[in-house]
Amino acid sequence: MTPLLPDFFTAYGMACLSAFTVVWVMWALGRQYWQQGMALTLASTLLSALAYGLLALHTRWNLIALLVVSQALLSMAIGVFTVAIQRFRQSSDRGRDATTVLLPTGVSLLLAAWLLPQDLTRFHQLHAAMVALQLVFAVVVLLRIRTSTPGRGWILVTGAVLVHMLAILPVELFRTTALFDGAASTSPANTLLLWALCLGVLLQLSVRSIGFLIMLRDRETVMEQSKAQLDPLTQLPNRAALVQILQHAIEAAAQQGQALSIMVLDIDHFKSVNDSYGHLVGDYVIQSIARTVMQHRRTSDFAARYGGEEFVVVLPNTHAREAFHLAERLCQAVRKSPMPLPNGKLLHTTISVGVYAGTPTHGSSWERLVGAADEAMYVAKRNGRDRVAMSATVHTMQSHTAAAMP
Repeated sequence: MTPLLPDFFTAYGMACLSAFTVVWVMWALGRQYWQQGMALTLASTLLSALAYGLLALHTRWNLIALLVVSQALLSMAIGVFTVAIQRFRQSSDRGRDATTVLLPTGVSLLLAAWLLPQDLTRFHQLHAAMVALQLVFAVVVLLRIRTSTPGRGWILVTGAVLVHMLAILPVELFRTTALFDGAASTSPANTLLLWALCLGVLLQLSVRSIGFLIMLRDRETVMEQSKAQLDPLTQLPNRAALVQILQHAIEAAAQQGQALSIMVLDIDHFKSVNDSYGHLVGDYVIQSIARTVMQHRRTSDFAARYGGEEFVVVLPNTHAREAFHLAERLCQAVRKSPMPLPNGKLLHTTISVGVYAGTPTHGSSWERLVGAADEAMYVAKRNGRDRVAMSATVHTMQSHTAAAMP
């Protein structure tokens, strides 16, 4: 008995049914990500389903119109999916996105008007080359988001795009009119191509949509974890995030033999602010100080809310003298930034800052370094507040620098 071999009608028909199934499943699972590219991903899969369905019918009825529309839909589907990736990376440009979708579709129709029905093979080859360019562009966009995309979803999506190239393009590039007629081929090479087409399309449609959904969920998980490390009042990193950064900064400084400075700053007379104006105004004061700290820190510095009215600033590769002057400038910035009250008056606030500076060793405790800066901060308060004090390890330098200050 002659074995039943897959033909183009079977291959494209299975791809069509698979795509419709994927659309339904992904719609049920990914509706909460509708505005983040999921809707466009499903639209792309739906367009692919229609394209492969029309291709299946074309292999039976041999209508050129079905071929033209199916190829245009396939180009449009790839363009829509590329726009979906742009939406995932939170990039929106109507002109660019319209070009990504409409230009390949228009080129597909122009190729059909130019070559069909006289040169079917040439049409398939040129259209396949255009599809290859579209897929290459999709890979380029995927590479742009690699560093900011956690998890394995990106690997699945990129792999699906590459599978699309490997499974579809060889068949399209080397297709002949005889092979396209729909008759089952007994040639082992043609049989392998047909199976590759069938399995490749099934895999890439399913894996691409699933991978995109995983990308969205992984990003949501990371964002939730990031929010858990933010102080809700100031939107600065909280103590848990600070500890992680400190441990990393200490080990990096110890490994490279670099200086590390730590500031602990505390709002002066904060209790009297709460007692006189209420806790809501106290919250505004904390937020105001947080903004000032963020505005005056360097890009390499890390600022966090330590608790209550205390903040910590980590200064990598910063020696004592430089840290002292940075703290002085921060004190001055707070002093010169009074906060307006609802009654129109200005509330003047100041801070006291303690600074630790040194070169940590492997295994140095972050608690000891922060504790040294914290002790120096209380020295600043005892000496009159609104000033900077260095920890005992650099007390001599601090005294000399303080004496030199105008």
